[in-house]
Amino acid sequence: MSASQHNSSPTPNSDSWPNIVFLFTDDQRFDTVHALGNEEIETPNIDRLVHRGVSFTHAHIMGSMSGAVCMPSRAQLMNGQTIFRAPDDLAGTLTFPELLREAGYVTFETGKWHNGRESLARSFTAGAQIFFGGMSNHLEVPVYDFDATGEYPEGYEYIGKQFSTELFSNAAVGFLREYDRGQAFLSIFALHGTARPSDGAGATWQYVQSG
Repeated sequence: MSASQHNSSPTPNSDSWPNIVFLFTDDQRFDTVHALGNEEIETPNIDRLVHRGVSFTHAHIMGSMSGAVCMPSRAQLMNGQTIFRAPDDLAGTLTFPELLREAGYVTFETGKWHNGRESLARSFTAGAQIFFGGMSNHLEVPVYDFDATGEYPEGYEYIGKQFSTELFSNAAVGFLREYDRGQAFLSIFALHGTARPSDGAGATWQYVQSG
């Protein structure tokens, strides 16, 4: 299905085209979902998705050209190519949010995007609480508001005031609650709390203790 096929069609509306909410948990191991057999971890929301949907239990990342697997895994998801055809910054490749945008979708992103500013700018029409880094203290995540120019100058970065999961969850929920256009949308919600924090477990433990 190509973008050019859709460009000649009317703008997709939510009555006849599906709205898409895409959750992506950063660096989450395959065995850290309660519904898939882990008795030590509670994942009630993911469990509901498992029970009501389809689970792929033998899907694997192809590896990485560096110590980080977050960039290549996201790059391969975004452009549907193997690791050898999915550059970490997605340069010169078509992303599926970009394809939907060209087809007339509103495309929104919040959370971690460790694949460069340029690829985000051409893939999304909106966003909030965008984190371009690799790892961070989960209580002090450096984020940007969406910049339609795609420049994201350093002076506009600020520290989020919530634990990363709450910060990105609130941005995603806020988009869904405030969205009142008939145009179909894609919302990518990239959680960072599953990745190892840059300060070890310190901030995560503080969050757990706070209740």
